[in-house]
Amino acid sequence: MRLPVLIFDFGNVVAFFDYQKVCDRLGQRLGVAGGVVAQQLVEHGFTQILARLEAGEMTAVAFAEGITAQLGLSLPFEEFVRDWEDIFWLNEPISR
Repeated sequence: MRLPVLIFDFGNVVAFFDYQKVCDRLGQRLGVAGGVVAQQLVEHGFTQILARLEAGEMTAVAFAEGITAQLGLSLPFEEFVRDWEDIFWLNEPISR
């Protein structure tokens, strides 16, 4: 049996996103600037870990644990999710 599938590009199409927003929030928790967080994540392989998440090769919990561990930050998953999901905002013209 064939199941219908809908494939679309979400990031910077349906909604915009900015990783700096989550870096700023995590930086506030650590008492450092968001730029410091961003640099530390990039130096520790953020691009690769994000690619694994987006490819379905790791769970959201494992992703959150990996990111917070890289930063030396103890943060419940639910709080990480709140910080992370705040990076998106709707592309208004597309939503009409």
